[in-house]
Amino acid sequence: MPTWIPKKKILISAVSIMILSLLVYFTSVNILDGKIKEIENIYITNDAQLTEEDRMKTIISLSEIHMSGIEALRKFFIENGDEVSFIETIENLAKSNSVQMEIVNISQNKNSSSLIKEDLNIRVNISGKWQDILVFIKGLESLPFGVSILNINIDNTDEGLWSGGVDFVVFREK
Repeated sequence: MPTWIPKKKILISAVSIMILSLLVYFTSVNILDGKIKEIENIYITNDAQLTEEDRMKTIISLSEIHMSGIEALRKFFIENGDEVSFIETIENLAKSNSVQMEIVNISQNKNSSSLIKEDLNIRVNISGKWQDILVFIKGLESLPFGVSILNINIDNTDEGLWSGGVDFVVFREK
């Protein structure tokens, strides 16, 4: 029986086709792997952007819900440069309650270690009728600013009026 032996040309052609097929196969796998990694990166980037957008939407909705509380907190501190309007506010409070008031001292508390606020110590001398002074002090306590009354020293004078001093702390934004 005769055996068939491939010719050299056929053998070279078959090996060339096989090498070319392997080359095309590995090139295609490499290109597909690169495309898959691109798609993964795009997905991760989009997912991160969506997550960031969701966080921003949540923060915005929470800030809108709590806007009145945020505004109250902002008003709690005297802003830099707003000290004059605060002084005018307490002067108007004294005037509206028929209390004579004189600011004796305003100083900054040097021991304030807070990053957002600093304390202003204020001492005022007051005089007036007992009821008017009580209303004035109650008004100081209920100001929309952060006010903490430290000391009240009031004595009766000969004319039936009361006079003395009030020490209090006001919180100022740094």
